[in-house]
Amino acid sequence: MHRTCPTTNCVFAVILTIVTFISAANAQKKGGGSAPAAPAPASGAGQTSSNAPFEIQMLSYGALDQTLKKLAAYSCKLKPSPAYKKILILDPPAIQALQSYDSFFANAQALSAAFNTMTPSGGAGGGIDTFADITSAVVAAAVASTSESSFSFTLQDPSAAIVLLHQLQSINQCTQAYYAGVYTADQISGATLNGTPLTSVSQQLNDLAATRTAALRYVVGQAGANAGAGPCVSKGTAQDPCVAAFNSLDSTYNAFLAGLSAPNPTTGQPMISSVTQGYRLRAFLAKASEQEPVLAIYLSVAAAGGTQQVRKNLFTAIFTGDWIRYSGAVSLNVIVFQVAGAKSNVLFSNLLRYRTPLKQINGPGKYDDAANAGDNLDSVPK
Repeated sequence: MHRTCPTTNCVFAVILTIVTFISAANAQKKGGGSAPAAPAPASGAGQTSSNAPFEIQMLSYGALDQTLKKLAAYSCKLKPSPAYKKILILDPPAIQALQSYDSFFANAQALSAAFNTMTPSGGAGGGIDTFADITSAVVAAAVASTSESSFSFTLQDPSAAIVLLHQLQSINQCTQAYYAGVYTADQISGATLNGTPLTSVSQQLNDLAATRTAALRYVVGQAGANAGAGPCVSKGTAQDPCVAAFNSLDSTYNAFLAGLSAPNPTTGQPMISSVTQGYRLRAFLAKASEQEPVLAIYLSVAAAGGTQQVRKNLFTAIFTGDWIRYSGAVSLNVIVFQVAGAKSNVLFSNLLRYRTPLKQINGPGKYDDAANAGDNLDSVPK
């Protein structure tokens, strides 16, 4: 016998069903329908894998674009006297290259000075200019990080730099922008550090090798009439104190050269590549002066991620399926500073944050039914 439920009971059952679906939806507001990703590094050239939905990543790149558009507008409006003619974009890889070169330069100068003490023409080498202190401060400020979402993924620092470069170039009459040490020869030639001409890395290595050779000739008594006339009076024997001192210094020299050939643990490239890029950056910055200041912008991605919201109720279960919305967000360390010799100073610094509202993702403007292309076998020549 077919039974029908009383009207009150049926209504109660429907209400209970709706409440059940709404409760499920509220329980899945953040990250609903999938497990949250383990936090990934916010920056770097390494891992890029993540289980963050691609829609979140797209919105996060949109947030990056919006943030850097604001930063570019601010930077292009800075009008000091004299006006900036160049804007330099720096990111963590660029700062690392600068540090690599500064370390190389200091070691090369120290070794050259040490070898020179063994010859009559001994002299002291120069040091790094005061701007190196600013780059050290930038690195110290770059360690801040935050995560505000249930999904996070790797957004590489060069991506932020490239987006800012695009934004700067899209503004009419904005100062010319540069990134990553890609300059013409005339823009870095003639640079000096503490009054000493700043030569290329290869030239510095050649000069250091020549200084070492001259020291060796004096130490072993092969420098003609001047043999033994220098600060290190040597008889050229294996037990001679001058020879022992030279051999000890030469071990440091060989270790210095070996370090230049060692691969970077992150990029796999030899250290000499980073040093060479750092030389171009250092020379570019060294040419800045009070008369021709350079505006520098440091960027570092602190965090990137977003939220997936899944809504379920009786209507979606029967008719439309789940309602899914996404948001994306990015946090950027930003330091804007001018390089102008003794008048170098920080103009603006902050952790900039931008989060898009929860929204559905629109389809691309020129969709060509690419999702139906399940294979590309027709691309194989017959």
